[in-house]
Amino acid sequence: MTNMYQLAKRLLPLCLCLLLPSLAWTQASPQDLPKAKNRRPSYIKLTTGLQQGSFRDWATSPLPYSGPLRYFALSQQDLDFRRESSLTLSYSAGKLRSDFNQHLDQSEVNLFALNYQELFLLPFLHSDRFQLKVGATLEANVNVRDNEALFNNSQGVEGMASITGTFKATLDLSRKVSKTLQFLFIRQSLQPRRKLLAWYFKLGLLNATYRNGFLYTGHAPIINSDDFFADYELQFFSGFRLSSHVDYTIYLSNENAFQFSYQWQAYRTGNLQAFEMAQHTLSFSFLFRL
Repeated sequence: MTNMYQLAKRLLPLCLCLLLPSLAWTQASPQDLPKAKNRRPSYIKLTTGLQQGSFRDWATSPLPYSGPLRYFALSQQDLDFRRESSLTLSYSAGKLRSDFNQHLDQSEVNLFALNYQELFLLPFLHSDRFQLKVGATLEANVNVRDNEALFNNSQGVEGMASITGTFKATLDLSRKVSKTLQFLFIRQSLQPRRKLLAWYFKLGLLNATYRNGFLYTGHAPIINSDDFFADYELQFFSGFRLSSHVDYTIYLSNENAFQFSYQWQAYRTGNLQAFEMAQHTLSFSFLFRL
């Protein structure tokens, strides 16, 4: 419990440092708020889904761990034809397993992530049905892992933050006019409906990691020390991150929407005994218009 309390004390300032700039960027004076709201529709997005995760921690074991994770996210999005802003907090949890030489190990994993994104329209590459946007995304994640089979190496924590170059392509699949379908004696009337298919691609341009760069052992029970992060190192221009995802969004008549998504992400810390992870996520979201 003491270790977890110390961990919480270390992570709280980091989370605040990441959140405060994002909150500041989204502020506006009271007289500007009505204009801003009319200019860019705003949504709250609630997401749930399933993840297939896999990781390897070269500091403790060369064995890969993989398995299903539960995924939850809360987002705010402000978007229109020319600009898109979003802030997302997500959490994933589950038990990943390694089965090698008839020996089964499992690691309990908790993944925390923050994502802030700004995208702008490419004015010379768009039409009524198609548009391209480019910009940047701040992505930060903290992974907390516990594997009792590794004894003094049972607890592992790493943090990674990246500024990624971000590309988005959107195809408008909206039904513009009413349509009637008939099969045998069944007749179905289809009303106009706005539908969008979007593809995102992100590549880490500036990466930083917070992690110990060698085989680590928890000495706290031996020397009565609670300094869990004593040998951790903050390294800039270190690591690699790549991700891509697809969204299919269907808007309702009340301007709310629901969304089906698939996301793939991979990242790796840059030190010698690296931590590497890949995630595949299938999710469903409901967007509430503010």
